[in-house]
Amino acid sequence: MCDDGVRFRHNEFNRKGYVPDGWKLRVKTKDGWKWHLEDGTYIKAEEYRRDSYPPIRHFSECDVIPVLPKKEASCMVAEALWRKEELKYKVVYCSGLKSKQMSCRNGDPAGCIMRSEGGFAEYRPESLIVNDGSSVLEKNRFEHPGYDFVGWRMKAEVRGKWYWYLEDGTLRYEKEYCEKKNGKRYFIEDQGKMPYVPSGDVRNITLEGVWQPKIKYCSGSDLQDAGKGCYEESEGKVKKVADGIWEFDPGAVSMYEDFQRFHKNKFSRKGYLPDGWKVRFRDGDCWYWMLDDGSSVKMDEYDEKVCRPVKRFSEYASIPWEKLGAAQEVMAETLWKKGAAEIKIIYNSGRKTSDLAYHYDESKGKTKILGTGSAEFYPKELVLNNGENILEYNHFAYPGHKFLGWRMRIKENGKWYWYLQNGDYKIQEGYDEKRDGNRYLFRDGSKIPYIPSSYVAVVVLEAVWQTELKAIAGKAAVKVIDKIRKIRG
Repeated sequence: MCDDGVRFRHNEFNRKGYVPDGWKLRVKTKDGWKWHLEDGTYIKAEEYRRDSYPPIRHFSECDVIPVLPKKEASCMVAEALWRKEELKYKVVYCSGLKSKQMSCRNGDPAGCIMRSEGGFAEYRPESLIVNDGSSVLEKNRFEHPGYDFVGWRMKAEVRGKWYWYLEDGTLRYEKEYCEKKNGKRYFIEDQGKMPYVPSGDVRNITLEGVWQPKIKYCSGSDLQDAGKGCYEESEGKVKKVADGIWEFDPGAVSMYEDFQRFHKNKFSRKGYLPDGWKVRFRDGDCWYWMLDDGSSVKMDEYDEKVCRPVKRFSEYASIPWEKLGAAQEVMAETLWKKGAAEIKIIYNSGRKTSDLAYHYDESKGKTKILGTGSAEFYPKELVLNNGENILEYNHFAYPGHKFLGWRMRIKENGKWYWYLQNGDYKIQEGYDEKRDGNRYLFRDGSKIPYIPSSYVAVVVLEAVWQTELKAIAGKAAVKVIDKIRKIRG
């Protein structure tokens, strides 16, 4: 009930339209519950009348809790007191992106425009907002070349700490926030309503801008053999626009994202490796190529014998928004070069048991017992990701079990994925067989398929085993078999 054992706590409850106004104290005795009065006496709660007894004592937050004889009080309850009052707070509109190119539309509005220490642009209105869920936000005044404003995410300052406001209407301390664990942050559209904030102590609100980049990424406009690669749903939207042609839309971005650089190319193409990007953009109804001298030419008028070369950008290179800011749409197209990624293959026993045996040729690689109890064989040679390599035959042995084949998981960009029956692959964390489908079972000596990723580094093949029913000698065997038959019906 108190921080140091002798004082009332700060009231962290909330009540819409009211602010905390201290505590009143109920004490449980052998005669029942009693109120603590201003003169230090106690009266049964059901007998208390305002016109007959002193007022119930009003304790302030952090007042000393009165000491009561242990024989008389077995329990104390502090009940919150409330005062009807409209709680108001200050609002700061934050650009949400660190960029010197961020500007304020229509000049300086009423209020204060400033640049924060973190590099964000901020607009601070003079008026306060009432915490009742009915206030409408001002229209966004920020703009940034190459990006469209989408809306706001909100965080509240409560007693010196900042909390994200979540979709379920709760607050979560920003340093401990995790989307997978705590849920998504609340999103407010431009000129949307401010929600009621469940805290009587909020005095400051920051609204952080969320932006949609105008740039999209394409596997190539004249290909028939590219794949969607390893783009994930959490990164944006990937769709097939034609045979062998895929597009990726990064979706909305907010604070702390490196929004001014080209993405890593995660498309796939068998027999090729990524070799950067070339850029085309739409101005009105016409599409243009960006050339290596910074100029541009209409795509249908481009002639490589006459025009300057189309400019090549490496992955993570800066996006030239100063030249693209007026474009209505920007598309980065993948450049490819012939080649295949080298893959490290690992064969895993799939079982963690001391009964496991193995007899791999140590001249071709090494075998290692892991701390988990399973064993792994590491071939010396790397293989190419071209779909032509043959699996090593299994040389693990597990008494009483039959080897069925291998399941394959791959490591790409630090994450593990299962290879599925449909040829797709699913991130290992959170994999669900009913929802995502069965994992592919490779037979001994089959080919390792082409893996649709340009950045796969490691492939682990895990052995799959089936328990064998051993013959049981004597009458016990007959009884067991009969029992099995009865169970099966």
